[in-house]
Amino acid sequence: MKTTKEMKLHMLLLTMLFTCIFTMSSAAVRAEAAAVPALSQKQATLLVNKKLTLKVKNTKKRVRWNSSNKKVATVKNGKVTGRNKGTAIITANAGKKKLTCKVKVVKQYSMNTAYTHLSRYLKKHYKKWKYVTFKQEATQTGGNYCFLIRYQGGNTPNTLAGMVTVNPRTGRAVFESAYGAGKTRWKIF
Repeated sequence: MKTTKEMKLHMLLLTMLFTCIFTMSSAAVRAEAAAVPALSQKQATLLVNKKLTLKVKNTKKRVRWNSSNKKVATVKNGKVTGRNKGTAIITANAGKKKLTCKVKVVKQYSMNTAYTHLSRYLKKHYKKWKYVTFKQEATQTGGNYCFLIRYQGGNTPNTLAGMVTVNPRTGRAVFESAYGAGKTRWKIF
């Protein structure tokens, strides 16, 4: 009788052992499959002469970096430098895996440049306004330039005021009237 009980016990222990081995090996396969190499960013916006670091996750292999347009952006060991305004594709080759990041390099306009472009835009497109004055000593809020504008327009005998907020990276300007006329969006450069 003992031999039958011992055999059953051995069979039970062997079954448990194989179950544990199979479960652990399938977990390791799933973990290995989940560890597919990936780039830290798939797209990015970068200012001229500024740097960005890209990293390849889940790989121990040597990574080779390349830029599709070296006049726009260069890359060395994952460090991307914006050279000129434009778009470049940064490629990271890790073994047989090819990973890419689309980098848009933009120029940030100074407050003086934004002032000049805004002045030209207003003179060209708002001729009906009798006069336009605004302070060049603008404030910088959240990376944008804000200009206070005073104007006398068309049929309005009173002097009105408003605020123009200029995004120095895109050249988009938003004019908000202080008298509830709403928002007007402009592209000034």
